Amino acid sequence: MSETPTTVRVTIEPDSDPDLSWLAQDCWNEATPTEPEGYGRRRIKSYGVTWACVGVVVDVLCPHGGVMDSASLWGIEDDWDTDSDWYQLGVAVELATALEVSITPDTLIRTL
Repeated sequence: MSETPTTVRVTIEPDSDPDLSWLAQDCWNEATPTEPEGYGRRRIKSYGVTWACVGVVVDVLCPHGGVMDSASLWGIEDDWDTDSDWYQLGVAVELATALEVSITPDTLIRTL
């Protein structure tokens, strides 16, 4: 009898309460020729308009229903890279590895 593979569900969710306090630190708000008001101030003003934070949630689903284990990482900037989907999947793989499961095409359910 073959063992049913463990299913891994990866969900990308909006971060409803991101910690943006790091953007208020002085080191992010020094005026430069390309950022006269400072990078941090500009980013805070544009939050929710041109960018947002998301969370990557990895759930290990039991073969007979229910969630066996889960892990997540929040506060990921959704515009940091044109390949952010690959970054988010990389985060998911790291989270799954910490849960001691593997993400494969046969076991992955990805929801957005």
